[in-house]
Amino acid sequence: MLVLQILVSFRLISVPYVHNPEGDFLHYKNVVKALRLRYSRKGAEVLISGGKIKISRSGKIYLHGRFSFLKLNGGYLEANSWAYLLSRVSKVYNYYWDYKRKGFIQSHYPPSVKLTNAHKYRTKAVFVFSHNRDLRPTYSFKKGKLKLSFPRGFLVVNPVSLKNFLSSVKIIHTLSGLTLIFTLKKGVKYSVKRGDRDITLVLNMPYRPTPRKKFRLGELIVVDPGHGGKDPGAIGYRGIREKDITLAIAREVRRIAEKRLGVRVVLTRDRDVFIPLWERSKIANRLGATMFISIHCNFSRNRYAHGLETYFLSNARTRWERAVAALENASVKYEINYRRQYGMVRKILGDMAQNRYLKESQVLAEYIQESVVKKTGTLNRGIKQAGFYVLLFTHTPSVLVETGFISNPREARRLKSRWYIRRIAEGIVNGIALYLNKYAEKSYFSGRG
Repeated sequence: MLVLQILVSFRLISVPYVHNPEGDFLHYKNVVKALRLRYSRKGAEVLISGGKIKISRSGKIYLHGRFSFLKLNGGYLEANSWAYLLSRVSKVYNYYWDYKRKGFIQSHYPPSVKLTNAHKYRTKAVFVFSHNRDLRPTYSFKKGKLKLSFPRGFLVVNPVSLKNFLSSVKIIHTLSGLTLIFTLKKGVKYSVKRGDRDITLVLNMPYRPTPRKKFRLGELIVVDPGHGGKDPGAIGYRGIREKDITLAIAREVRRIAEKRLGVRVVLTRDRDVFIPLWERSKIANRLGATMFISIHCNFSRNRYAHGLETYFLSNARTRWERAVAALENASVKYEINYRRQYGMVRKILGDMAQNRYLKESQVLAEYIQESVVKKTGTLNRGIKQAGFYVLLFTHTPSVLVETGFISNPREARRLKSRWYIRRIAEGIVNGIALYLNKYAEKSYFSGRG
């Protein structure tokens, strides 16, 4: 009789799903079709329910204009996460994914179980679930999994994963009850306190001091975000400024390189300030850098020009190489006494054949060029050489990366997006790794620098 009453109170909507050990996953197109939601596209973005749910090009999901910390994987998202999103945008229904019947339970009634408090501390996490008095939840622990069971209960919450305490959190709804499964990490202990109207779960982790980051000996990289402050660099499509793009890429290079390679990365500028070209080289020399990488954006009157170029310091061979060098060297007009400072440029360039870092710079440029092209899929415009002032006085292998054309509308939009900036940075870091593993160590241990 009870099951019949529940079936009358709820409606079950079937949706095609894919099952794996982590749960049931639904494609956004199947969800839209099954629930008859409003659906539209705006460029590369997907808008659901009039834009209340927005899916970005990178798969990130925004709820009412704010990032929900959920992300699609190949168009798929876990079913309980869909239930959370749908319940937040619907004014009439709450949604729960039925684990047995593989469909959404659509209900007019609010959830009978609520996560009323969730606090995370350094070594402790506390969850408080309130519930109807007659549910009387139970719990069990077996093989590292803690199960909280609520008879006939329903819960709407964004599934959370506390990486220090838990490997995963699963929400299993059926018409006969609700089960929460917490997979505890090794060493984490739990305690459960049951009250008349709530149940409290406390997770405790032994205190482990965070180890200090260790850097590999002799490997310090100076990354130079081009332009800055009163020098905006090139102004591209819809007013995009070169100095903003270069700083975003440089920060991402620092984050990824320090995390993956264990090297120390110093930026010549970490904010929007003007630094003379000679001062950027001086920073690298003073710190004894392993390499110097200057990041820039390209510009052309031909709005269809696109792709990646990487330069090392030498005499320009073509008209285009001279034009690019002139564009980037134009920053000296913001410096005092620049004619005296750079008056010996031609003489220095004439002696470049004697430069002990010329070959190393060329190898570094090749590795970075190939890695970024492979990571981004952009046009490979090749390795080039020209007389860039910012590279002139560095006593270390140095290159200048023209990451793309901000004069090209399509490439400018890419350069402004986080996902493309991340790919460029990953490509640069991959190129650095190839250089360090196959080239730099020989030079370093033979006494270079």
